[in-house]
Amino acid sequence: MVEDAELEWYYRGLGNEKVLIGMGRELNAPATDGPNMDFLPKIRGATTYRAPRLANFELIGGTSGIRPITPDILPIIGPVQSVGGFVNCCGWGGEGIMHSPAGGVIVANQITGASTSFVDTRLFLASRFV
Repeated sequence: MVEDAELEWYYRGLGNEKVLIGMGRELNAPATDGPNMDFLPKIRGATTYRAPRLANFELIGGTSGIRPITPDILPIIGPVQSVGGFVNCCGWGGEGIMHSPAGGVIVANQITGASTSFVDTRLFLASRFV
């Protein structure tokens, strides 16, 4: 998985010479049942910029949907001070299944008070958005 946080663009291989290419944030866009084909030139432009060898991709399908992603692209992990005993582990933007082992370790460490993380997990607290 390759993601460009600045452009809100990503791609990943699917095998058999197929690649999933997408883009994130369309703030306040209406929900649709299918892909927004008006968005295709923007996706192709970002692909040309970040992965030129993929720029002339052949479109074989598409989807649209809500990406559960935070404004700063980082997940929300950690206790919610106003709700005793509640711990978040969300906002991974669709990559949660790939990052779930690390997220699980961070949550377990926060609950048990262990300290095995190499990352300052305070960066992931929901309070950063207050």
